[in-house]
Amino acid sequence: MVLTSSSSASAGTTRFTRPQSSAVSAAIETLPAGFDAPNVCVANAGLALGLEPARQAQMSDWEQMIATNINGLVYTVRAILPGMVERDEGHVVMLGSVAGDIRKALAGLPAGSPFPAPLVLNVVPWAGSDKGDGWSSEELKVRNESRKILGIPDLAVSATCVRVPVLTTHSVALHATFASPLTVGEARAELAAQPSIVVLDDAPAGVLPTPADAVGTDPTYVGRLRQALDFPNTLDLFVVGDNLRKGAALNTAEIAELVGAGLS
Repeated sequence: MVLTSSSSASAGTTRFTRPQSSAVSAAIETLPAGFDAPNVCVANAGLALGLEPARQAQMSDWEQMIATNINGLVYTVRAILPGMVERDEGHVVMLGSVAGDIRKALAGLPAGSPFPAPLVLNVVPWAGSDKGDGWSSEELKVRNESRKILGIPDLAVSATCVRVPVLTTHSVALHATFASPLTVGEARAELAAQPSIVVLDDAPAGVLPTPADAVGTDPTYVGRLRQALDFPNTLDLFVVGDNLRKGAALNTAEIAELVGAGLS
């Protein structure tokens, strides 16, 4: 059981090896301040045991799975419901493993979301407004701004923008074709030499760029460099940056520093 507080960025965890109704009720009744009035219960059970053929599966695995996925959810929801009813507020969201469960679970929430589909535990292949012919404004922005920044008016760009439930950062899976051959080693060395780029490029060792690396920082993170298998003079790479910093306020400050240095 994981609990989050609406009044702070804190969270608490209570673990039950094999849930018992009395133990779950006692845990709910003794929640610390900030967690003692839960108004949202998200129930999501996914323990999978005893997956062998039925004749070979262990009964203890099945018993543990039922105790966790069924009994544990029932005990928790039952312990939280009286407080929700007394306060006349609260939501119980039941999540499962059947396609469409997330959308069904959110069906009763107020309308007016800026997103065309649920973001939680989901990815949404649409960002921005409709610009016709199936394109969104964010996808055309990637094309137009790439041409402007690189100074290549006829640069060929095709983008699909996808909303992913992270707090911030933009990520780009880049398929870049060059006018002449460029090896992965040459590209990696050139990128590593740039002061505003951090290269994280050893995926087998777990070294790769993710939003968790970029959030709250200034550099652009690059990794997954590899030669495209079926396209000459083409590299594939993954790029991540905190869009609330790099690309807006930070760029303005860096340009001002360059202009100032030229005037001094």
